[in-house]
Amino acid sequence: MTQAIAYRCTPDVIRDVIAPGKIGAYALGNMENEEFSIKYIGRSDKSLRNRLLSHNYMYHFDYFIFQCTTTVEEAFELEAKWWHSCRMNHVKIVNRIHPDSPNEMNLRCPYCNFSYHLSQLLNKRTFSNQYKTA
Repeated sequence: MTQAIAYRCTPDVIRDVIAPGKIGAYALGNMENEEFSIKYIGRSDKSLRNRLLSHNYMYHFDYFIFQCTTTVEEAFELEAKWWHSCRMNHVKIVNRIHPDSPNEMNLRCPYCNFSYHLSQLLNKRTFSNQYKTA
């Protein structure tokens, strides 16, 4: 995840830092040893501001970070990138289910596809090298 500013997760701050109608991805969490500790990853395809103001975890976590995107596809890919990064780095987040594709778009996660193809390539190399004859 890129370096981001962690903001206090309060309605006033959310209204101050996120313009109406902006879309993108966000993370909720707490400060631990002066570093933002991610606990939840999400996105909004319509309004980050409204999503955070009405979030079920609004008062469970003290801070949030966000990144605006210009398209719904970019928001999905950013959410998936952050989610996969947490999983790969063993960060325990509340939402353990993979981010869903935006409604009726049937987008495929680029990180799942990359992981799948990489594992297939590595398995082929391992398998073929195991049975090579001299």
